[in-house]
This record gives sequence, structure tokens and C-alpha cells, in this order.
Amino acid sequence: MKQTKFYVLALLLIAAIAMAACTPAATTTAEPSNDNDATEEVTQAPAATEEVTETEAAEETATEDAGTTGDKVQVRWFVGLGAGTDAGTIEPQQNFVDEFNANNDHIELVLEIVDHDVAYDTLSTEIAAGNPPDIVGPTGIAGRDSFKGAWLDLNPLIEANNYDLSDFDPATVKFLEVKEEGQLGIPFAIYPSFIL
Repeated sequence: MKQTKFYVLALLLIAAIAMAACTPAATTTAEPSNDNDATEEVTQAPAATEEVTETEAAEETATEDAGTTGDKVQVRWFVGLGAGTDAGTIEPQQNFVDEFNANNDHIELVLEIVDHDVAYDTLSTEIAAGNPPDIVGPTGIAGRDSFKGAWLDLNPLIEANNYDLSDFDPATVKFLEVKEEGQLGIPFAIYPSFIL
């Protein structure tokens, strides 16, 4: 059940990402941060206007908008605004990408790990050039707020696909919702914060 839910989440995010590729780049200012709270976010696009399944959205929209490698749609996952560049997280992220790619004939997930020191400038440049990544994360509040207006509201896709968020703590789902911008992400992980 969890693996099925994971793949539905992945397809939902890919659909959201592919739709984001059609939108004009948002003007943003980037401010580096040492924010390590882990949440997942994607670039902003207009709300979906018709109901489609996550598979249709991922395959049809992504095919039109994302880069392709052979018969596969290439989906770029940008990591660098949060804890994703920590040494202990790189191998599990790559393992996830490898497993996802091994189980998908039409989608190729490409992991782009960018050093945290230059990640804000790199992402800002990619957005300004109209070549934003499809998925951004993990990132926290500072990463999210540094690119206001660039994230996709996932609510229309969540509703259109009847995606069940009940497996997530309601507080973490609410944490990723911004009043002016909508549901910007779905919980991905919890950073183990502590006080010394």
C-alpha cells in the first residue's frame, strides 16, 4: 500500500511539474539560508482546469512540456536549498531515483544536487532563464520564501486525483500551505531538529 501511495505521489508531483513548464518564469530574489527543514516543493503554474488521472497528467502533459531522453520524459529534481546535500542524504536520494527509473518506462527522474552555497543563485538563474527544474526539495521555509510566486499550487491536482493526504500528519500538510499561494508541497520527510 505504501509503495502504491508513493508512486501515486510521484506521478502527482510529475504532473504538477510538467504543467509548471508551460508557465512564464517568475521573477524572484534568492537569499541563501542555512535552513535545513525538509519539505518538498515544485514550481508554480496555473491551476489545472479539467480532471485527469495522475497517469494521464504525468504522461500527456509531461510529454509536451518536459525534456525527453529517447522515449522517456525527463523530470529534473533539484536538490540544494536544504538538507538534501548533506553527505548522508545523497545516497538514499540516488537510490530512490534508481528505483523509480527502473520501474518506469516513460519517465526518467534526473537528480541534480547543487552545492548549498550556490543553490539559491543557480535556481534563481534557471527560473529567470525559463528552464526551472521540475521538482525542488527538500527545502524549508527559507527556500520556499526565497522564491515566492514560483511554486505550483498542488490543490487542484490533489482534488482532481482524489489524492489521500490522510497518511500525513495534518499539521505537516498545513505547514506546507501558504495562504496567498496554496498547497505548495506534500510532506517528504522530517528534519531531526534538536537543541544543544
